[in-house]
This record gives sequence, C-alpha cells and structure tokens, in this order.
Amino acid sequence: MKKLFILAIILTSLKVNADSWTPKAIVNATHTSVPTSFSIGNNGYVCNGYGNTDTISRYLWAYNSLTDVWTQKADFAGGNTLFTTSFAIQGKGYVGLGENFSGKVKTMWQYDTLTNAWTQKTIFLGANGLAPVLSQLIIKGIFLEV
Repeated sequence: MKKLFILAIILTSLKVNADSWTPKAIVNATHTSVPTSFSIGNNGYVCNGYGNTDTISRYLWAYNSLTDVWTQKADFAGGNTLFTTSFAIQGKGYVGLGENFSGKVKTMWQYDTLTNAWTQKTIFLGANGLAPVLSQLIIKGIFLEV
C-alpha cells in the first residue's frame, strides 16, 4: 500500500500543462473519414479511409512520434474495406473485417513493419456484427494464429 501511495504522489506531481496543445505534423492522406488505426512502439498507423467522392482508399501511413514525421507504407492488401477492426500484437499490426461496396468482409490481414508487407491470416467464420466479441478474443490472446 505504501508503494501505491508514493506512486500516486509522483504521478500527481508530474502533471502536464493541460491548457496548451503542441502542433504535430499533418498526414498527407486524401481520404480521412472512418479510417482505422493501431500503434507499434513509437509509431502510430492509420489505414484505409472514405473520401467525399464515394471512393475508398487502401493507404497505410505511419507516424513516428520521435521524429514527428508521417511516412506512407504499403497499401492495405485486403482491398477497399471500411469500418475495419484493427489492433497490434507482438510487433505486428492487424486489420480486417468491416465492409465494402459488395457487403461484409470476413478477412484479417497482418502488417509486418520489418518487411512493409501484408499477409492474409484467416477468414472470420462468425456471424456478422461480432467485431466487439472478436476484439475481446484478440485482447485475451485467443485469436493469434489460425
């Protein structure tokens, strides 16, 4: 209990000034509605998007928080997909499910930051609308490799 109390005091004394914002680099993506995102290490990744001309983008952008620079990476290999679920486990990014203009999408793709490449991992066999349930399975480490 004593260690917890000391930690609370330290965290309280390290408050950041909440009255100001620091501008950061702006991503050069042309489609910004309903993207998905995940983070690995010092990088944040933004994937897919819906434009105002009824187009879907498959871009993947990486933001390096140490250098404040956005870098475009390999396009999402899962096709033109919106409303996707995304997460990261053990240094790999995962994007999948969602829908496209043809209907529901049930695939999951893995992004490898070392090779800048996408690999299809599995086809989700569950019923439509189970993304929250799938997210919980993923968090518990049940849906790693199929």
